[in-house]
Parts: sequence; structure tokens; C-alpha cells
Amino acid sequence: MSYRTVKSYRDKQIEKKQKLYNSCLDILNLDYLMVTDKRSGLNVYAQNFTENEIDAALISGFLQAIHSFGIELIKVEDQSQIIKLEYKDSIVLMSEFVNVRLILIMKERPSRFFMYAIEELTYDIYKDYGTMIESFNGDVKKFQSIEALLKTHLNVSFIYPQKIAPIDKLEKMRISQNERLYINKAVSLMKTKNQDYFLIKSILPGKECNPKDVEILLKLNEKKIFMLV
Repeated sequence: MSYRTVKSYRDKQIEKKQKLYNSCLDILNLDYLMVTDKRSGLNVYAQNFTENEIDAALISGFLQAIHSFGIELIKVEDQSQIIKLEYKDSIVLMSEFVNVRLILIMKERPSRFFMYAIEELTYDIYKDYGTMIESFNGDVKKFQSIEALLKTHLNVSFIYPQKIAPIDKLEKMRISQNERLYINKAVSLMKTKNQDYFLIKSILPGKECNPKDVEILLKLNEKKIFMLV
């Protein structure tokens, strides 16, 4: 029984680390996200996570056309209803629930953890905004708070511009050697670029991140050493 308990704990720790690792890669691979009215195809919310311009109307119209030809949503692991398509060297994901259509454009295929998060996000968008989408009159301002749901489900804050807490605050805090390493990286980057902010992507290349790095960076956010601009 003792062995099984230890093994169960170890398995949970491994899964937790794997989830952290995948979360890092997934969010670094996310380029664009938009929410549309499933019936009309009109966009109610969109956010760009890359420096490249993406034509939201083109993507939305493209996916609307697919449905008009009768292509149905496919089951992913018998839980999520998501379409996965390759489009212009990107992976396009589309999740739907009642009148909500969530569209994401990524560089690579996401992990199963991310797929679960998309399913939950789609449901919560419907729960909080479904009625407003039903009576959508073109005013997208009331949908801006969808961003809070993105932070909850997808941890998008991880790729938002960040700043470092003031020096006088840092001097009063206990900071580990690993945390200080990333603080120094961020400071160096901001000096080099002559900016008062930095991106996690810039100090943590997507293909090289590991669970330990992600844990450190999330801890820096937790302690409000790294903060959103």
C-alpha cells in the first residue's frame, strides 16, 4: 500500500510537470484567437499574439465556408468537439458550443491538455456571453472582458508584455538564484532593446523551455516580480 501511495504521488508529479511543459509550448505556439457568432460568422472578439498581421475576416469566412459545405465537427478523445485544419503553414483549431465559435491559429499542433482547456473555454464563453452573442448588434466593446477567461483557461498572461518590480521592492524580497537568473536576463534584454518591458518568449525560447523553467517564471509572476505592463 505504501508503494502504491508513493507511486501515485510520483505519477501525479510527473503529470503536473508534463502539463507545465506542454502549457509553455502551447501558449508560445499560439498566434491568434477569435470568438465569432457561429450562425453569422461575425467576430465579437479577437486577439493577436504575433507581430504578423492576420486577416480575421478571411479566416472566419474560410471556416464558415467549410461548414456551409456540410463538414461536421469531429470528436477529439470523445470529449472535445474541435476541427483541426492546416491552413497557410498554420494549424487552425475551431471549437463550437451552441452559438459560440472559438477559432485559434497555432504554429504547431497543441497538447491534449490544451485541447481540454479549449473545450472548457468555449463552454465558459457561451455561459457568460451566449445571450449577448445571440443579440449581437455590432458593438464589440462588451466582449473585451473575454480576455479574463483566456487568462484563466489558457494562461495567455505568460506571453503578454511584462515589466519588473521596482528595485526597492526587490531588495526586500527573498529571491532564489534561479529566479535572479531570469531577472537578469529580462533586465539585459530591456537594456539592449531600450524598452521598459520584455516578453517571456524573448528570454525563454519556445523549443527549449522545460518544466523547471516554467515553474520559475510562474513563481516570478506569483511573487509579482514579473508583472503585466
